[in-house]
Amino acid sequence: MVFKPDLFKGERPERIFAEDSADLERAVANAIAVTGGLQADQVSVTQADGRIVLSGSVGTHAEADRAEAAAIGAARGTAIDNRLRVEGPEPFAG
Repeated sequence: MVFKPDLFKGERPERIFAEDSADLERAVANAIAVTGGLQADQVSVTQADGRIVLSGSVGTHAEADRAEAAAIGAARGTAIDNRLRVEGPEPFAG
């Protein structure tokens, strides 16, 4: 996958941050809640030490990846600490 530089007309865009940690937590939690293919009822979102912390459990590694991707998209440049546990069945290694 190729990512383009984060530039607009040669300049970095201005980052807009939430007014407070509760707003940022809510924005990330909402993004995770509406993400397709993700059962998010056991996922908690908190902010600690300047980062967003995802904790709780999901059923698969793919769900953990989706939750993290949604959090990154909504976190407005804040680092993500993904502490989600995968509690679904192990994939068949056949």
